[in-house]
Amino acid sequence: MPTNFIKTKKVIGLNGILLLLLLCGVAGAQNELPEIGELKEALGKSLIYVIADGEARTAVLNAIKKHDELELAESADAAELLIEYKKVSTQNFGFGGTTETGQIYVYVLRDGKRVIVWEDSGTGGGFKGDTARRLINRFFRDLERLNKKK
Repeated sequence: MPTNFIKTKKVIGLNGILLLLLLCGVAGAQNELPEIGELKEALGKSLIYVIADGEARTAVLNAIKKHDELELAESADAAELLIEYKKVSTQNFGFGGTTETGQIYVYVLRDGKRVIVWEDSGTGGGFKGDTARRLINRFFRDLERLNKKK
């Protein structure tokens, strides 16, 4: 039997196993996807856990402090709301300036699972958590509007 045939068979066999493992991982990951809920599920919730880092975290925490009815949870498990900010990209433009594109998700916990009740993305100045601050303020604005309609 030619040596090339044996090498090809081994490569196909390994690729097949890797593909199978990848597909099993994708199928398993689909079970972990959050559900989609409605913003009204966030009404009346006051215990918040923030998932963000750096200046974005500081900006989100400062926005929360402006709302006396809200308090920070010590862990995600103890929270009624989870606020997660992710930096998507940073764009440089002339003279050392930057902008940041970010995404924010607000979750409630329902039966131990994360349920997205609000999300948004946007671009702002790439300094001092500007994008995170804009996005969290949009969330509070939308929540306040919904609360007034009640």
